[in-house]
Amino acid sequence: GIYTYTDSDGKVQTADPAEGQVATITNRYDTIIVKTQKCTREFDEEGNIRLGEGLAHAHYGLWMVNPNGGEDIYMGLGRNIPGKDGALYESAADGSLYYDLPLLENVAYYLLEEAEPPAGHLLDPYRTDYFTLIKVTDKNGNVSYHLANENSPEFKAACPNVVPHR
Repeated sequence: GIYTYTDSDGKVQTADPAEGQVATITNRYDTIIVKTQKCTREFDEEGNIRLGEGLAHAHYGLWMVNPNGGEDIYMGLGRNIPGKDGALYESAADGSLYYDLPLLENVAYYLLEEAEPPAGHLLDPYRTDYFTLIKVTDKNGNVSYHLANENSPEFKAACPNVVPHR
């Protein structure tokens, strides 16, 4: 049969596979750049964990929790700079990692270390806490986003079916 679709310019188009025509569909969505920082873990005199120095050359992938309960969805490795041109897919000297997070509400994400850990460190087999984007619109209609951690009431309201576990 003939397929009807709207192209990137908003025009309605048709494609007939019987005549060798193919409809190309591209999923487009807005993103926000999120900066994280990989730090070493240190212990104080009482044995409590505290964050140490930023850790360079760490490789963390971004994962989206599958809302249908299947396998989680791999979104890619973090970069050492905000832009993609010239980026290395590892943490910067100060431990910074940048991710393009889709502007989707009620979706949970997490980070998981991948590949070889930086020299002198062990691979962390555990995911980070889940987090989600919370959209905030002020009285003037300005929109901003912030991250909510799995332990926050905002996260629990936005992602009630995501059960934190390690």
